[in-house]
Formats: sequence, C-alpha cells, structure tokens
Amino acid sequence: MLIASGCGGARDDQAIHEEMPRLSLTPLAQICVGGDEVPCQFVNAALATVAPDGRVAVADIFGELREFGRDGQFVRTVGARGGGPGEYRRLVAAGYDGLGRLTVLDQSAMRVQRFDGTGTVDGTATAPFIPGLIGVSVVHGKVALFSLPGASAIGDTVEAHLVLVDPASGDTSSLPGLPEPAIATGDGSMFPIPPLFTVMPIERWAVSPDGAFHLADRERLRIVRRDRAGGTPVVLVDLAVAPRPVTDQDIEAALARRGPIGPPGNTVVAAQLRRQLDAARENAPRVHPLVTRLVILDDGTLLARGSAPPGIDSVRWNVFSAEGDPVGYLLLSAGTSIAAGRLERMLLTIPDADDVPRIGWYGVRSEAEAGAGR
Repeated sequence: MLIASGCGGARDDQAIHEEMPRLSLTPLAQICVGGDEVPCQFVNAALATVAPDGRVAVADIFGELREFGRDGQFVRTVGARGGGPGEYRRLVAAGYDGLGRLTVLDQSAMRVQRFDGTGTVDGTATAPFIPGLIGVSVVHGKVALFSLPGASAIGDTVEAHLVLVDPASGDTSSLPGLPEPAIATGDGSMFPIPPLFTVMPIERWAVSPDGAFHLADRERLRIVRRDRAGGTPVVLVDLAVAPRPVTDQDIEAALARRGPIGPPGNTVVAAQLRRQLDAARENAPRVHPLVTRLVILDDGTLLARGSAPPGIDSVRWNVFSAEGDPVGYLLLSAGTSIAAGRLERMLLTIPDADDVPRIGWYGVRSEAEAGAGR
C-alpha cells in the first residue's frame, strides 16, 4: 500500500496542472565567461556537478575533468587522460560528496576514483559487475548503477534494479521491483533496439540528498519515494494529467530516426532489422511519457521533465517541493540539462544556436515577480 501525500485529492488533477504558475530563469553567473580559453571549450559538457562550497566540475565524456570556482573561473584540471592512477579514458559519471570530494567512474575499466579538494586521488575501487547494466551516475559520492536484467524480447516485462555503491567501504544497497518493458532483440543475434518512446529507468529514477530513491511513472505524473532502509513507499506527487497521444506520424518519424535498414548488400541483417522495426511499430505505446527525466536538487526540489511535442523546441519541466507540493513549471529548450544546485541557484547546461554547450548558474522566480522587476 502506498501512502498518499503531497498534491492531489479534492481538486481536479488536470486543473492543478494547468494552474501551476510559469517560472522563469534569472541568469546569475556563467561558467567561463567568453569561453575562449581552452579549459572552457566543451563538446557536450555531458558531466556537470556541484560541490557543497559551490565549485563546479565539468567534462566531456572523452575529455578531461575541469574544475571551476563558485564565480565561474577555471581552477584546475582534475586527473588526466590515461590508464594510470588519477587517470581515465571515458568518464560516464561524476559527483561530489558532502565533504567536497569528487568521485568519478571511468567506463573503460569500470574504475571508481575519488579526488580530494586539491584534486589528488585518495581512493580507487572497481565497480561490481551488474548484469544488464544500462546506466550509471554518482549521487552524493556514491555510485548508482541502473540495470535491466533478463530482457529477452519485445513485450516482455522485467524488473529494473538500482544498486548504490559506497566507493569507500564497498557497501551496496539494492532497490528492485520497477516493472519495465524489455528491449527488443529480434531473433537474439543482433544488438537490441529499445521500444519506441521508451524512457530508461536511469532517466526516471533519482536519489535525494538523504539517500532515498525516487521514481516517476511512465503514463502518470506520479513520483514515489522509497527509503533504502525499507518501509512503506510514499507517493509525493500523483496527478492524473492527460498525456499526449502517440500518432501514426509520431511512430513513422521515430522509426525513420532509427537509420537505414542495415549495411548495403547485407540482406540478412536488413531483414533482421526490419523485423525489429516492425515489432517496434506494432508494440508502440498509446501515449508519450509524462516524465522523461527526474532531477532532485540539493534542497530536495523535484523537477520532472515532460515530452517535447514534434516541431517544438521547448519542454515543460514541472517543479515540486521536496514534499510534493506544486511550485510551478519551466519551459526550457529541448537540449537543456539541469545538473545540480538549489531552486534559487541551479546549474544548467544550455546549447547555443551552434549547439555549443553554455554552462551557468540560474535562479528561478515566477513570471509575476519577473514582470514586477523583483
């Protein structure tokens, strides 16, 4: 049984959603103003995280990890490219703990390294083997491993798992039990393709500062909190909001984005891919997911990203308090990512007109406050 709390109840859920006030971003400071120096040049800025003292670490997946001060000025390069101590080849996750130490995960060897406040390595470990691993992140100094074991064919339902690893002690905790549709593998001889419009658990799961797991549903605006220590899950947000239907045009556009049907002249691979695409078309969902990304800020604020309508570059992020009360919503460009921070000071990566990532600090206020000049 779930304990209902937060919003919902007597008022109409759709009305609550529609009446949430629009919020706007207020620029506070930019990381690397101008961006002409080499440390400021990023291809995708896929990793961005914030320390308790306001330091920011940013890296491309195949790049170096660079640290910036609270004012946005370059401080140091943390570690280096390579395979030795303090080195890495493919960074896929990074995050600070409460003491300001930076933990990173190098996918090339599944090696976890921790750097102290001066950028010196003070711990190294190897992440455990997790069957069906589909994503990783670092949450408050711990490594979160998301897995989808047992997927075998389109239409199957498997249980997704989240394993949280403490790199210092090696202790792990696991949260199984989130049903997920399996990945389509065709006849088992090819790399699997995901179902259409799927949102992997790593995007819909998040861990709060106190270590509680939060997860969002696919077809309902609902966020559930589950403590690692056990106990009854608590529903923080539960709004029966009408999702956007999936149209035939949506399906064909999504299939077209999957690319060509195999290499030229290879009829066997082409036939296998065609069977997978046909299965994806037949099993396409009826509606687009209401939550495509869940983010929890350091103050517990919940941000739930919706689906971007075709041809529109803005996406709605619904904002709720740590207790699940509606705060408002943001309209952000589809390429914008929210890294960390607090509601009054969030770190965002926003691509410019040339798709170059620009990283900066932003505050949030209602449009009524913005219009009044406050």
